[in-house]
Amino acid sequence: MRSPNKFVKLNEVQLMVSGIKKYCSKSKQTLSLNGVSYTSAELVKKIEQYAALVEETTALHDKWVRTVGEERSQSVAMSPLFRSLRNLVANMFGEGSEIFVEFGFKPRKVGKRTVASKARAVAKQAATRASHHVGAAPFVNGATNGSAHS
Repeated sequence: MRSPNKFVKLNEVQLMVSGIKKYCSKSKQTLSLNGVSYTSAELVKKIEQYAALVEETTALHDKWVRTVGEERSQSVAMSPLFRSLRNLVANMFGEGSEIFVEFGFKPRKVGKRTVASKARAVAKQAATRASHHVGAAPFVNGATNGSAHS
């Protein structure tokens, strides 16, 4: 899972180290880079430490990616279990109880219907009934009986 950039960087670093060892180690000269003097051994050590960090972060990233994948698949598998537990606790103790909250669950929110939304619902119902050629719902003892016939 190594990214191409890190792979390229590690390859470049390895080539730098081999070049330093091949061409600079034998002469025992100091190399001045950005105002700092290094022996070839010091420079190789510094570069190899960097390469080790790149390899370590790459390995940790690869492990993290695998672990996240495992967590996601476990989350999918656990979701029905969590829902069932929530329903069980709600049935046993009630959604409004303190025990329900102690389990870490939050009661479901009930949306508040505004007057405008109720008016839209009535208008939609009337339009539907008109399009289906159904008259007003008959009332029996103050409630509709659900049938379209009187």
